[in-house]
Amino acid sequence: MARANTAPQRPERPSGLRLTYLSGIRRPALTADIDHLQDEFTSLVENRTPSLLAISGCGPLTAAKILGETAGADRFLSKDAYARHTGTAPLPVWSSNLARHRLSRTRNWQLNAELHRIALTQAHWQPEARATSPGAKPTATAGSRPSTSSNDDSLTSSTAP
Repeated sequence: MARANTAPQRPERPSGLRLTYLSGIRRPALTADIDHLQDEFTSLVENRTPSLLAISGCGPLTAAKILGETAGADRFLSKDAYARHTGTAPLPVWSSNLARHRLSRTRNWQLNAELHRIALTQAHWQPEARATSPGAKPTATAGSRPSTSSNDDSLTSSTAP
C-alpha cells in the first residue's frame, strides 16, 4: 500500500531576477525610512544631550544608544558611579602581595560596546588618541634592555640532549 505524500509543498523560490526587481522597488522606500529615523534620532539627541554629538566618533545613532542605555547620565552621583555602570572602572584584585586591577564583569555590555566603538573611531582618526590607546606600543626608556627570559640558552630547555 502506497503512502500518500502529506508533507506540505514548499512554495517555489522566486528567481534571482524577481528578487532583484523587488529589492529595486523597495530600496528607495527603505532608504527614505532609514533617513527619516536618523533625522528623528539626531533631533532627539541634539535636544537632550548635544555634548554627546560633540565627541569625535559619536554619531546620532551611537548617542541615541548611549542615551537609551544610561537613561540620562545625570542620574549617576559621580563619574565614578557611571564608570562602574559601564564597566570601565578598575576593580582591585590581589594575588599574593601584588595589587592589580581588572575590569568589572558585571557591566552594561551594550553601553560598553558603544564606548568601545567611539574609542576605536578616535584611535583610527586622531593621532593623539592613537598614541594613548591600549594597543599602542610602549616606547623604550633610557636604560631599558631586552628581556632575558629567552629559552635559547637555558639549561632546562626541553630541547637539550
